[in-house]
Amino acid sequence: MIDNYKERTNKKILFIIDDLDRCRPSYAVELLESIKHCFDCDNAVFLICANNEQLKYTVKKYYGEGFDGYAYLDRFYDSIFNLPEPNIETYIKHHLKIENPDYYYDLVAIDLAKVFNMSLRQINRYMSDLSLISDILEDSGFDFEQNYTRAVKGAFIPIASVLKIMESEKFRPFINGKGTDIIRELFSKSQELSILDKSLGGNTGNGSALIIHYNNLFRDDIPNAQRSVDLFKKAVTSMGFSVVIDEE
Repeated sequence: MIDNYKERTNKKILFIIDDLDRCRPSYAVELLESIKHCFDCDNAVFLICANNEQLKYTVKKYYGEGFDGYAYLDRFYDSIFNLPEPNIETYIKHHLKIENPDYYYDLVAIDLAKVFNMSLRQINRYMSDLSLISDILEDSGFDFEQNYTRAVKGAFIPIASVLKIMESEKFRPFINGKGTDIIRELFSKSQELSILDKSLGGNTGNGSALIIHYNNLFRDDIPNAQRSVDLFKKAVTSMGFSVVIDEE
């Protein structure tokens, strides 16, 4: 078939195999063994895109722990090209279609993605969530120029969204008012959270303003607190209807 295509078009065939390291071990190894028979064909080029370190472990899972995965894979490669590590900030700016982010919702989101060392796939999901949440907030009628609502949008929603993806066991406690320790931990790692805290009046270096606004979010004696917490939960769960929250 490959030779016939070459004769008809005078072109080679390029086969691109992507994410092979994410396949189950038996499938990945069987695919490699199958295409190996075509390697001597001058009219075909195979481009395998994979995390080679992970693919090595995939091969070891198939053949056994003592198997040399690198030596096995070396049989298949003529050349290996390593892609540079992506610049998370540049990628997010491109994803958000912004050149110079100048408000906290973007800046904190970028910083948290770096703090958690998100993969590009995780960033895609994170940015999609934040984009959807932003649409919900725009329809809420809230004044996001106020300090209280700036803290909600600029800090608490990006934090909740990143926890939902990266540390899901902390997500429920955080959206139920049990996240002061989480704020302190992230505050120590995120420069943008520190800048936001200072703009909200914090001056102790431990996220004091953010923690005050966070605790106020769940107080029954503050006007509009219930509406605010409902909006917060609704937004971070990315749903357009009432959310049932487990209080435990």
